[in-house]
Amino acid sequence: MSNRIIKGINILSNQMINLHIDKEPIIIDEMQLTYENDSQKAEVISTETGIPVKYIYDYSKNYTKNWIKIDGKWFFVKKTYDNLKFFNELLGQEISSYFQLETVNYKIAKKFEDCYFDNCLLSENFFDNNYDYLTFEDLQIDTIDKKLAERLNLIKQVCKKYKDENYLLLEDIIKMSIRDLYSNMHDRHNRNFFFKKNDNGIRLAPLFDYEHSFITPPSLYQNPLLRLDIYDKETGELIKNDDNFQESINRLMDINIEKLLEITQEKNGISISDGLKNIFINHDRNAKNIVKSFYLRK
Repeated sequence: MSNRIIKGINILSNQMINLHIDKEPIIIDEMQLTYENDSQKAEVISTETGIPVKYIYDYSKNYTKNWIKIDGKWFFVKKTYDNLKFFNELLGQEISSYFQLETVNYKIAKKFEDCYFDNCLLSENFFDNNYDYLTFEDLQIDTIDKKLAERLNLIKQVCKKYKDENYLLLEDIIKMSIRDLYSNMHDRHNRNFFFKKNDNGIRLAPLFDYEHSFITPPSLYQNPLLRLDIYDKETGELIKNDDNFQESINRLMDINIEKLLEITQEKNGISISDGLKNIFINHDRNAKNIVKSFYLRK
């Protein structure tokens, strides 16, 4: 992979919400393999990465998602022309790590496409041959119209089925849910997270896709496993009296968002405007005020 110094480039400019690349990004300019069609490309990617074809190829649009092979490794290429969404991906991985969750690691890159270099994010395929990977559908549990307590019991049954005697998967799912509630990440649908299992049990696979965050204050959060309606008294009481939920709520309240913003900028060699920075600071304050207002913390 070659590199190229590009300093002070203003990308994805949205009025006062600006983001600059301050150090050299990865330049993707290698010649890629050609395929007869997108379906064939998806089959090859699936075979080499271990990811099911249905998560690579969109049958309704006859379209293969943007994967690229570099130095023998497969990377997912993600492009967005919105500053907030672009930075959300980078900040999102830091928030996941803060909540002690595994996450993909994005790198800023520029990909040659349509006769010019376009800014994008790269994340290396995380599928590991030492694990089998499952989707929400593979768990074969019905959470529709279920209360939070019922959903937690269903997850415990999954833990028992896959020899997770310490309910570590349940801890992971609660951490993910509070992490997403904090940032109001509202796109954690059933194809937006995986599980990994082996003979020792089952856990969440590394999280990814954080772009739809920090847009509105937290209120109702839902993924296919858990539904956290903070306006529901029964839900609030359960959160307040459950040790796993309280551990994550306490972690939420202790987030130093300004420190995470500094880490994200320094690690990725970028700088953001005060306007973009204030979006995160204001959201952080609102999220913590909501926890206090609804007495979600003991």
